[in-house]
Amino acid sequence: MKIEQLANALLKAKQAYYFGDTPIMSDADYDRMEDQLRMLSPDHPVIKMVGAPLPPDNVLQEAEHLMPMGSQSKVNTEHEFRSWHTKNGVRSVHASLKGDGGSCAAYYQDGRLVQVITRGNGRVGEDITANGARFKGVPLWLASEQGPFSGSVRFEGILTVADWKIADASMAKNPRNAGNGRMCSPMA
Repeated sequence: MKIEQLANALLKAKQAYYFGDTPIMSDADYDRMEDQLRMLSPDHPVIKMVGAPLPPDNVLQEAEHLMPMGSQSKVNTEHEFRSWHTKNGVRSVHASLKGDGGSCAAYYQDGRLVQVITRGNGRVGEDITANGARFKGVPLWLASEQGPFSGSVRFEGILTVADWKIADASMAKNPRNAGNGRMCSPMA
């Protein structure tokens, strides 16, 4: 396992241990992974961390974005994309299909997830850190070969149709509404 993967797995285990109903790994597995991280990176901040990585419930408090989250531009043709690319002087791009959900920003400081905020009005959103830490695909630790990441990552929180049906499709008109409601509700 890479250092970043070990750190993220350990943070998720701490989160589940302190705030979940059931630990996601045994104490022995946790200790083994922590020893492995200590061997690979003796001064890693996750090793020095005592207790839980995030407060248990800070849902629905207003929080201000460090930089405004405007609407994303959409393109429908290759020509529109190339025009946008050229106009904005973009050097590299990660492109994917847009999920229809709720826009959020995950804020990291020295590699550690410190806050997740919904888009809100673009300037102020709702602090959903306690929920965001449980989202699939949102790492609690983010780093590269150059070191821990500090900054924000914009993402779309989505609920798939399959998960919507499991969650109870009769409760909301569509997966987007259900997902946005769940994103901002206390999670068990």
